Amino acid sequence: MTFTSYKHNEIADSKGRNIVTDRNESCPCTYPGCPRHGNCRECIAYHRRLGEFTGCMFSPEAEKTWDRSFEKLVEDRK
Repeated sequence: MTFTSYKHNEIADSKGRNIVTDRNESCPCTYPGCPRHGNCRECIAYHRRLGEFTGCMFSPEAEKTWDRSFEKLVEDRK
């Protein structure tokens, strides 16, 4: 996922969506009932607090394991 920074409260992803205010309808997270589903800003903040990476950084196969660790990210990108 590539981000373009504008001014405060205007951060766009590669499709031009404002990840601060817009819902991401194509959120790849498969965790059932996630209250942050489609809200990139809340999702990133939540996972950063836990020392994890967001599901959208992983391949679809690795995302389904719900292992958001650095080790899993490195393994997934090999």
